Amino acid sequence: MPPQRRPKSGSRPAGGLSADAAPEGGPLRAGDKVWVFFRITREAPDNWYLAAPDTAAGMFRPRLGMAEGWVPAVVCHDHDAAGGFPVQVRHVWTRYYNSKGLMLDPTDEENMLDQFARCDVVPRTEDDSQLVRTAVRPKLGVLAVRWGGRELSSNSQWGSTGSSISESYLRSFIQLGLRKACGLGNDYEVWIAYIEDITDLHKLRDCAHLAVGGCHPLQRCQLLRGFYQL
Repeated sequence: MPPQRRPKSGSRPAGGLSADAAPEGGPLRAGDKVWVFFRITREAPDNWYLAAPDTAAGMFRPRLGMAEGWVPAVVCHDHDAAGGFPVQVRHVWTRYYNSKGLMLDPTDEENMLDQFARCDVVPRTEDDSQLVRTAVRPKLGVLAVRWGGRELSSNSQWGSTGSSISESYLRSFIQLGLRKACGLGNDYEVWIAYIEDITDLHKLRDCAHLAVGGCHPLQRCQLLRGFYQL
């Protein structure tokens, strides 16, 4: 299988900062350890790779991983915020999986390179083995339980958001709902659990206390809610 390409979650045109972005920070230097705000909903569905906390979560059904939130990276080149250009980074978390359990090839350097607006980059003191900013408690954590089986078509009658199980619907929910209407900006975290059939729902029901229980990163969020696309 050819190496999978990493979703350029933070890619934006030079100076193209989002209206709901936080204020920009200071200059960055090559080699600086940073957190970057990872967002799969900015990408085409074929490039949706979740940041899985471990191999089992990414490979075995029901597959579970973070879709939107802060992930660790390292700055590739010196960056001056005054220039308005994106920050070039290399991801250091290597466990990214798609809905089918296929892992992104971390040995392909191109897969790990990305770019983010300066407002989506903050300094990091934690080591590379930590997936999330445990010292930060997002205002909202969302567990999106969504369809991950065979692809289903969504015709134009559903409108701009698409059908209620589509990727475009989740994208609209996050961008228009969480980020804009609720004014959360980057102060949220979204995890996805992919469901392929009824057995996955039964597994999630029976092991939820383990899969997303007290030690799961979502539990540190100030408010935790479910979102269902089935």
